Amino acid sequence: MLIGQGDEPLVGKAAIEASLKQNSAANPTMKVLKYVPEITDLQVVGDAAYEWGFFDATHQLSADSKPASFRTRFLRIMRRQPDGSWTFVRAMWNTGGK
Repeated sequence: MLIGQGDEPLVGKAAIEASLKQNSAANPTMKVLKYVPEITDLQVVGDAAYEWGFFDATHQLSADSKPASFRTRFLRIMRRQPDGSWTFVRAMWNTGGK
């Protein structure tokens, strides 16, 4: 599940993939120039983990557009898989506040 600012929650892998594909189609020349996560806290409890923090990002919609930057707060919840890897099961973000 992905809960983005001002958007309806995206529930399930198929919904998230469809949204990403739709965004790519609407912005075919967009490039991510920077994505820097800053994890403030990470807690592991058995086969579940949560982390929260901030990320700074910069993107450019086209080669002749001005880059846009923003700072976002996030909360992500992960679940350990049988092979020992971790998968995000919930993620939310918000650009409001400081």
